[in-house]
Amino acid sequence: LVVGPQSAGADPGPACYGKGDQITVTDANLVLGRMLPDNFLGGRMTLDRQRAEGLIAELASQISLSVQETALGVIRVVNANMARAIRATSQERGYDPRQFTMVPFGGAGPMHCCELAHEMGIPRVLVPARPGILSALGVAIADIVKDYSRTVMMRGDDINRVQLDEEFHGMEGLAREELEKEGLPMDRMVPQRFLDVRYVGQSFELTIDYPSPTRRIDTARMRRSIADSFYRAHLQRFGYADRGEAVEIVNLRLKLGLEMDKPQIVAVQAAGSGSTPALIGEVQVVFSGGPVTTRLYDRENLRTGDQISGPAIVLQMDTTVVITPGWTGTTDDYGNLVLETE
Repeated sequence: LVVGPQSAGADPGPACYGKGDQITVTDANLVLGRMLPDNFLGGRMTLDRQRAEGLIAELASQISLSVQETALGVIRVVNANMARAIRATSQERGYDPRQFTMVPFGGAGPMHCCELAHEMGIPRVLVPARPGILSALGVAIADIVKDYSRTVMMRGDDINRVQLDEEFHGMEGLAREELEKEGLPMDRMVPQRFLDVRYVGQSFELTIDYPSPTRRIDTARMRRSIADSFYRAHLQRFGYADRGEAVEIVNLRLKLGLEMDKPQIVAVQAAGSGSTPALIGEVQVVFSGGPVTTRLYDRENLRTGDQISGPAIVLQMDTTVVITPGWTGTTDDYGNLVLETE
């Protein structure tokens, strides 16, 4: 059973859209009851559950599984794919995902967050108030960042503070010319300096901070500082560091950032109307243990401090939040839904 990496996109889209005949993750979620066919996009679009079930049934007959087992298989595979991607950016870089909070986004992220967090050992999930537009918000308010690099190839004993500073000054001069052409204010750009360092003879580098230009240290101390920073980074990333091995600088990196204005995020103590109960019904949803009676909630009517125990489905226009058994959710002062494992 293979899921992705290709996407059906919006056109023709999932089979339940009524155009294409390719089974997608959306179809599997719909068949499992994790999406309501009459509530997609806040009720503006109706999904064809019967069509999705029919196509999944054809696949199920080929692999000798039931429709529900096949749909669950699709979900397990896509969750495994996402878990692999998370491991590549966390565990394989020396970070323990158990020490982080997961933030799902997009229309589909909140549907998989609990199962994915459980698989990764992540104890806490923060679902933003509007996951479906989180990426668009990020694009709108993202800082302007310019990156520059220059190869120098400088071994430990050859590292010279004056030469490195001159190289960085040269890069900043070129950056200034480019920014002026683009009409960006150089005086508001915040520069950050980095070094790509490796053990002599290695074929890959680790990026570390360049010793602060405001600290006037001599070349000998700077060499030790660079080596120590590299050893610590290597230990975190790979679990060991050989402090007896020589290191070398491969590239200089300059990052210039212009902070953009950000909207002020204020607490919404009175979230939810309070006049309409958030609990709106119950449905049968299939989880790993089989069908379970699951409560439905309207997120627009959740108030600060409201608690939800899984299994539960939280409906909103831009996404569906699936809270699996063993997880609980609480609405915070900012309208986020904070999920924690019991």
